[in-house]
Amino acid sequence: MGNQMSRILVALAVSALAVLSGCATYTPSMAKLDASGAGATSRSVGGVTVFVDEYATKAKSEKTFDMNLHSDGVLPLLVTLQNSAAASLDVKTMDITLRDGAQTIKLLSPEEAATKAKKSAAGRAIGWSLIVPIISIPIAATASVMHTNKVNRQIMEDFTAKSFTSEVVAPGKEKTGFLFFDIDKVRSEFAGLILEMKMKVGGAAEPLMLALPISTIKLQTTEQPQPK
Repeated sequence: MGNQMSRILVALAVSALAVLSGCATYTPSMAKLDASGAGATSRSVGGVTVFVDEYATKAKSEKTFDMNLHSDGVLPLLVTLQNSAAASLDVKTMDITLRDGAQTIKLLSPEEAATKAKKSAAGRAIGWSLIVPIISIPIAATASVMHTNKVNRQIMEDFTAKSFTSEVVAPGKEKTGFLFFDIDKVRSEFAGLILEMKMKVGGAAEPLMLALPISTIKLQTTEQPQPK
């Protein structure tokens, strides 16, 4: 009887894992600057050109990050910096600011952005009672947590790999990556945003300042309209 029960529990665990493989997944894709795209803007100062494109709209966010980041309160901006100056360019993320009128929008580290976007196993673990016998729920719940943790590690690694990091950019080179900003997920429009960058060029005493207005971003909110 004991061996038979063990076989049943193992079979249920395998079934749970098989179902899980089709549930929480993370299948992102690479992003490439489209300088002529509707959301892309650029500005050049002193031989340095910066391009910015929003990836907060649902279609672009889901294609690149496999999720709608706006619904998690994250605004991703793809930044490409081209150094055509004669000297190296020292770029630090701490010297990058996103202005929203008189306010400053908080810059998130890749880890902070990934944490806001991470998936949860709680809802699925509770839902097992609807599709598997009650005796297998602890097994299924454990499998659900393990699987979700794996997915969240993938999200963290992807956000980190895609992020715009501090770096010295040599003459004739460029760097591309995402900056993540903390936003109100119920806000549907961002107009008048300005990305400000302070960079050190070679041995110059004064930093190079660049301010880039960003095209208006219109998003779908996570709030549903109330019935009349």
